Amino acid sequence: MKLLRTSLIILLSVVTLAACRGNVGNSTPAYSVIYKGNDNSSGSVPVDTTNYLQGQTVIVHGNTGNLARNGYFFSSWNTMSDGSGASYLPTQTFTMGTANVTLYARWTANPAYTVTYNGNGNTGGNVPVDATNYEQGQAVTVLGNTGNLVKSGYTFSGWNTQSNGSGTTYSQAQTFTMGSANVTLYAKWTANPTYTVIYNGNGNTGGSIPTDSTNYEQGQTVAVLGNAGNLVKTGYSFAGWNTQANGSGTTFTQGQTFTIGAANVILYARWIVPVPD
Repeated sequence: MKLLRTSLIILLSVVTLAACRGNVGNSTPAYSVIYKGNDNSSGSVPVDTTNYLQGQTVIVHGNTGNLARNGYFFSSWNTMSDGSGASYLPTQTFTMGTANVTLYARWTANPAYTVTYNGNGNTGGNVPVDATNYEQGQAVTVLGNTGNLVKSGYTFSGWNTQSNGSGTTYSQAQTFTMGSANVTLYAKWTANPTYTVIYNGNGNTGGSIPTDSTNYEQGQTVAVLGNAGNLVKTGYSFAGWNTQANGSGTTFTQGQTFTIGAANVILYARWIVPVPD
């Protein structure tokens, strides 16, 4: 009896050992999912602690650690660091294969916008050039008239978002926030004030006064006209033009010049009594 009991114990031990060895040899491998920031500049990657069996469904994590990268926005996860693999959005699923899976953050460059300066009819000079690519929300510092833009008859008075000046006007060093579109800034031109020279017969009894149709800007040179209309006044001789009707101002003769100021000018016929022979 004792011998039979001992033999039974040995047999059970052998069976148990064989069973254990069979389980070790038939154990099912498990795989993991690893998340990579892929050059992120801040934040942290999510961690998946699950060990997945082949054929098991994997639910992709979101950007729970607020990964960020300067100049880019997070758009998904990808099985390749260069984005050429399979892309997955948060909560999408895939079936685990026979290897560990690495999911790389997929970064998309933020859209960038430009600021272009337009001379808007300039007759000389060059527009400034802003080579910066601005992201939405970035501050733009407006350039000055560095290329000395000019337009005949006008004065440069800043930049405007509309060519007709009806938009927003900016002067040098002002700032604005970039939106979601390229910006064109047009030179804003203000017409220079102009002045006229009017001739007055000053009591003439015949003939006609000359007409100067030129609009003069301040500082421009005026050439005085002659008595082209043969003005006459009974009992007097024409003796040029004067800035005062009574002749007490400055006298000009045909072909003389003067510089226009900041007001219209009236030139009165100057009449003198002829000296008897």
